[in-house]
Amino acid sequence: AGFDNAVASLGTALTKEQAMLIKRYSDQVTLCYDSDGAGTNAARRAIPILEEAGLKVKVIRVPGSKDPDEFIKVSGAQAFEEVIQSAMDPVAFEMMILMQQHGTDTVEGQASTVHDMARRYELILLDADDTIFDFQTGNRNAVGRLMDELGLASPTVFDEYQAINHACWKALERGEMTQETLHVERFRRFLRQKSRGDDPEAVANRFAELLGQQAIPLPGAEAFVRALAAERPAVLLTNGIARIQRDRLARSPMSALFQRVVISQEVGVAKPDPAIFQIALGGTAPDRALMIGDGISSDVLGANRAGVDVCWFNPAGKALPEGLHAEYEVRALADCLPIALQSLA
Repeated sequence: AGFDNAVASLGTALTKEQAMLIKRYSDQVTLCYDSDGAGTNAARRAIPILEEAGLKVKVIRVPGSKDPDEFIKVSGAQAFEEVIQSAMDPVAFEMMILMQQHGTDTVEGQASTVHDMARRYELILLDADDTIFDFQTGNRNAVGRLMDELGLASPTVFDEYQAINHACWKALERGEMTQETLHVERFRRFLRQKSRGDDPEAVANRFAELLGQQAIPLPGAEAFVRALAAERPAVLLTNGIARIQRDRLARSPMSALFQRVVISQEVGVAKPDPAIFQIALGGTAPDRALMIGDGISSDVLGANRAGVDVCWFNPAGKALPEGLHAEYEVRALADCLPIALQSLA
C-alpha cells in the first residue's frame, strides 16, 4: 500500500529491547494496534515502553475496522494516510478511552474520567521476598543455624536442602501442594535423605522461628517503600508461611507502610493463581493496579493471568519465557518509583 516504514511485533507484547531497536531508526512512533479491547490494552502498555526509550509516540484508531489491513482494503491507502495524519498523542488517546468507559452524559461520568486521568495506577501490589527483603541471605542464615543445631553442617548441606525446598515451592505454585504441607514436607524429605529420625514437624517449626528473625531489607528498599506509600496505597502480596512472614514483618519498619498484607497461607490461595490477586486488589480494577515483583512464575505469570500490569524487578537480567510479558522491567528497585507514580495527564 506504499507505507514502507512499518514494523510489527508479530503477536508478542512490545519489549524494551524492541523499543530501543526502533529508536536507532526513528525518533517518532505511531502505534496502530487492532481496534478491539486487546489492541487498545496493547497500545496502553506500549506507550510508556516507547517513551522510556526516548521516542515521541502517537496513536492511531482505525475507524470502522479491526486493523489497518482491513481498512486499507476497504477505504484505500489515501484514506489511511489521512488517519495517520490525525493520530492522537498518548494523553488524548487515554482520555478518549476513559470517556468511552465512563460516558460523558452525566456529571458522575465526567468526574470519573477526570479522576482516572490524574493517576495511572491507584494501587500498588508489592512482592516481599527478593523484592524488598533479602530472602537469599536470610534463608541461608536460618538454614545454617538449623543445620548447626542438627549437627548436619557441611559445605554442601545448604544446596542439598535448597534443592528439596525449591521443588516443594514449585509444587505449591502448580497447585500440587498446600502451604501447610510444604511447611513440614520439605523437612520430611530432607531428613529422609540424610537418614535422620528427627521429628520433621519440630524441625520445621524451629526453622520457621529462625527464618522469622531474618528481616533483612534489600539495599534501598525501605526508602523506596516509604516514598511509594506516601503517594499510593501499597499492598504486600506474598507467597509464604504466615508465621514466618508475620514475624519478619514485625521486625521491619516497613510493616506500617502497607495498607494491607496478603499472605498466601492466610487466604488459602497462592501466586500465580489470579484469585489471590483479586483478594489483594480489594475491588480496584485490575488495569488500575501495578504489580512489582521479581518472581517469573509467581509475580509475572500471576499478574498476566489477573490482567494486572507488571513492573518486573530483574536485577540479574534474566529473560522471560515465551508467552509471558512485563509492561516494565527494571534493574534497580528505585527505578520502579516513577513508573508506579506516573500520571496520565
